[in-house]
Amino acid sequence: MGRTMKRLAGLLAIAGIAACSNPTVPIAERLSGSWLWVESRGGITGQVRTPSSTGETMALRFFGPDRIELSRNGSLAGKTTYVIDHFTGSVVISYDEPIFGFSSQSIRFEGAETLILTDPCCDGFEYRFERSS
Repeated sequence: MGRTMKRLAGLLAIAGIAACSNPTVPIAERLSGSWLWVESRGGITGQVRTPSSTGETMALRFFGPDRIELSRNGSLAGKTTYVIDHFTGSVVISYDEPIFGFSSQSIRFEGAETLILTDPCCDGFEYRFERSS
């Protein structure tokens, strides 16, 4: 499957996942900066993972209009570029290289300080981050 088809499949898979955002502030501007992982939840078993339960830390850094870096335990684990797509009721981030095993995720904000990324799979695994800068 070509890269375009993978992106399209990922976008279609998560188009139904609702995401809340402030339409008055561009998404790239809201994402800009550093985010620390505080929790992941979901999966078939409904697991909840935190830095305390896993012994792992993660941080995302969004910079420029289209770049992202993922660090695990203080070391760079991945970096790529991304695009933001808008669907009715949802916002999707599509990565040129998968960051969390998927080429796209839905984006949701809870206020200005919490970012939630949701996998496009049927179990809707979520990664919750809090703004650090």
